Amino acid sequence: MNFYKTSLYSGIFSIINLVTGLVITKITAQILGPVGTAYIGKFANVSGMIMVLATASISVGLVKYIAEYKKKPEQLQKLINTAVGMVVSGSFLGSLLILGSYPFLLKWIFNGVNFSAVFILFGCSLILISSQILVTGILNGLGEVKKLAIVNSVAALLNMVFTSYSVYHFKLSGALFSNSLYGILVTMTGIIVLRNSNYLKREWFRFHIDQGIALKLIRYGLFAAITSLSWMTTMLLIREQVETHLDTSSAGLWQAMFSLSERYLSVISNIMLVYFIPKLSELKASDELIYEMRKAFQRIGLAMVFICLSIWLCRNLIIWLFLAESFKPMEKLFAYQMIGDFFKTCGGLMAMLIASKAMFRTGLKADLSFHLLLLVFSILGLKYFGLQGATAAYALACILYFFIYIYLFRHLVVLIKKSVLPKPWF
Repeated sequence: MNFYKTSLYSGIFSIINLVTGLVITKITAQILGPVGTAYIGKFANVSGMIMVLATASISVGLVKYIAEYKKKPEQLQKLINTAVGMVVSGSFLGSLLILGSYPFLLKWIFNGVNFSAVFILFGCSLILISSQILVTGILNGLGEVKKLAIVNSVAALLNMVFTSYSVYHFKLSGALFSNSLYGILVTMTGIIVLRNSNYLKREWFRFHIDQGIALKLIRYGLFAAITSLSWMTTMLLIREQVETHLDTSSAGLWQAMFSLSERYLSVISNIMLVYFIPKLSELKASDELIYEMRKAFQRIGLAMVFICLSIWLCRNLIIWLFLAESFKPMEKLFAYQMIGDFFKTCGGLMAMLIASKAMFRTGLKADLSFHLLLLVFSILGLKYFGLQGATAAYALACILYFFIYIYLFRHLVVLIKKSVLPKPWF
């Protein structure tokens, strides 16, 4: 697996995912407006928290250890058996949690509006939604980048069709449930691909949990779970602050800005996840690691400069093409959002190193600091500068997030600098 081959397949999927996501965003924006967008964001955060609990966030650890064990069939079988057992058990408990607590969730998220059917469907479908991490983790770890791209691309296209139909006919209820539909489609498409694979055996998917492997996955999952829950909680709290200081429509504009960022950043982050996690996991020599990180900053950094600048210059066209006239006030948010996205992605490159080398404490320090800074800055920004202040807070928090990683990896930064600059080093 090399960077350019990975980038080609991942890029094809990412572009398809970007286009289908923008089509969904356009339809949702036209039919539901900023208020509906705010509700969708809330549900996405809550359902994401349930997913974290159901899967124990083992996806990154699964990719890492499959990449390490792919030439050791016995270890690989134990790993996959354990992952299946953990996901099935976690999904069952997550379903019970949803079905038992959805009246409270309705009151909390939707102020008592009756969307019971959405939560019941989500709870009953959780096993299929959660199983997507098994499909993507196995294909990613084995280096089956082409098959992974096919699975994700087919799922994205089907998701666009079904989501468009659901939003058009069932309005907000359809949009809320469709938020989880992509995971189901990835699972179903992935099962077909894995069944036709000549490498994997049926007995590798038995329900059997190996305690030692489970602890390794949980170790990875604990880091991912804490950071994911912290991020989603931060988003919920900021959204509530926007509604409190401004209104639900403004919360929808704020949510739409973040949603657009997530759409285009998926092109970059997917390449980073598919290529760098397995690649960095395999590297042992320090000079190889330095070389790989240097290439990452050169390639990803330059790409982000071009992408962010292009999006800012085309902000009016983007709102017209992919949203609706009611989202016009978002125009003033783009500059700060693009600055934040650039620095967050640069920090994310170092986060890939943390994930691949199991440097959990370092990662927690950086991520939790970033979330706390973002929450505090957003509250202050909203209080004194309104909606623009919240987006400026994101930019400032992302800049500090990047410099936190620079400080934590200062020795690596010096070595990368030495590998670039001519001797004598400065």
